[in-house]
Amino acid sequence: MRLACAVNPLLAPVRHAVVFLVERWADERAAAVVGDRACTARALARAALTAGRREPSRGLCFTDRAVTRRIAALQIAPPPRLWLPAAPIPALGALTALGAADATGDLFRLLEPILARG
Repeated sequence: MRLACAVNPLLAPVRHAVVFLVERWADERAAAVVGDRACTARALARAALTAGRREPSRGLCFTDRAVTRRIAALQIAPPPRLWLPAAPIPALGALTALGAADATGDLFRLLEPILARG
């Protein structure tokens, strides 16, 4: 995300939200694999506690990852699956792309006589 923000500074305001949501997605995947949301929350809390120690540890740096919000989210019911309501979004994107391709083809057909003369 840092690279994307460096390339496009307009993405800077959403950087923290994207980082948080990616971490939340990873937490939910871990909870699904383990099968216990409370166990995943405890493991996340333990990893966060070891990240602040002075001696070298193998824990990741959790200082900018909003760990308390992530642990709180793991202690409530899992978020609902939104695959069905989200299905029209890729369809709308594909429809837009097909419309743009059709319009480009029409433009080339209109410009063909002009380009043939020149």
